[in-house]
Amino acid sequence: SQCVQRVLDTIHAVLDVQVLSKEFTTSDHLPLLAQLLSFEGKIDHCNFIKVNWKKVVEELDRPYNVTNDIEYDVGHLTASIQSAILNNSRAAKRKPRKWHKNPLIKQLVIEKQQAKKTYARTRSTEDKKQLKKLKKTTRTNHQNYQGRVTSNICKLDDPILRWQVLKKNRPVPPPIPVLNTGNQVARTGSEKSEMLASTLQERFTELITPQERQISESVKRAGTAQGAVISPFLYSMYIKDMPHSNCHIKVYQYADDTGYLVGQPTTKQAVKLLNTQLKDLEKWCNNWKTKIPWCSCDRQLTV
Repeated sequence: SQCVQRVLDTIHAVLDVQVLSKEFTTSDHLPLLAQLLSFEGKIDHCNFIKVNWKKVVEELDRPYNVTNDIEYDVGHLTASIQSAILNNSRAAKRKPRKWHKNPLIKQLVIEKQQAKKTYARTRSTEDKKQLKKLKKTTRTNHQNYQGRVTSNICKLDDPILRWQVLKKNRPVPPPIPVLNTGNQVARTGSEKSEMLASTLQERFTELITPQERQISESVKRAGTAQGAVISPFLYSMYIKDMPHSNCHIKVYQYADDTGYLVGQPTTKQAVKLLNTQLKDLEKWCNNWKTKIPWCSCDRQLTV
């Protein structure tokens, strides 16, 4: 059954299979050699045959009694595979493939896929270099395209339109906090500033569904209008309470948002971690064109 499974994994729209190897009936370690024939017949409004491979494997996984006639065994196995595929196949229509709107990136993706198939077939050094080059070029064009889109969005005059477009095109949501043992924020570079960003997200995330027209109590207590959705521009109403990293704060009076950040064994570690978190959060705010006011440094406590 394992040999048959490997063969079936490579079949997509082939309904006619002819087994050629005779060693399959005498050993479980030899691969199954089969010839895949094309499907004859036309089905209107359908462009491929969908096969339930799980059902096919279940049918072929039944015990098979080997006889002394090798030719008969091979023919019987061939008929079993054909019958199993035919009984578990149906006509279907594949959805059209969605391509990138940028024609240059679309062409690069096609070339990258072709180079990937070529390298899988040849395994040559030159094809591998070509594949790496196309991957790098495609990735660079993606990044440049997203950068131009963000730059054009920031030039929009209408703040509501700018918020709607940016919300639709932003690639990644705000980070989710990752806590270590002891309810402490992880110190790795990829996990910094996630706790404060997640707190803001929970306060301004819309929780209204078509079935339940209710909003969470935390959003109501935060004073946010019902139905508001988080966006980088809504952070401006809350950023005024965040000190600038150049102030070198020691204690931050808004403990509800930074209590997790100062839960460290010593004060020195807490101060170092808190300032590092603020620097990383500043970078995140700058990427979203959100300015942190310098006047917020007057609200901090230096104990």
